[in-house]
Amino acid sequence: MEEFGDRRGAARNLGAIGALHQRMGRPQQALTCYAESLEVFRDLGDRQWQARTLEALIELHEETGQAELAESRRTELTGLMSSLTRVSQGPLPSRRL
Repeated sequence: MEEFGDRRGAARNLGAIGALHQRMGRPQQALTCYAESLEVFRDLGDRQWQARTLEALIELHEETGQAELAESRRTELTGLMSSLTRVSQGPLPSRRL
């Protein structure tokens, strides 16, 4: 994906690889993949995929007994979801046929 300039696709793949590491009991590798993925989604301004990645990080932190990190990510996710809700409740853009 990176060779073709598809940063979003590469970040989504990183998230999927992170999930595989998590399921295989490799929390450090999962954390690395999720963190890299989240950074790309932030750079791209993709808040929906940021939210998905934050959810995965929260789950990982909870599984590994890192309650403070999970809570920090949860706070970040709450703010992000709030901004998504505000955007979605705004007026619908005009559309041309």
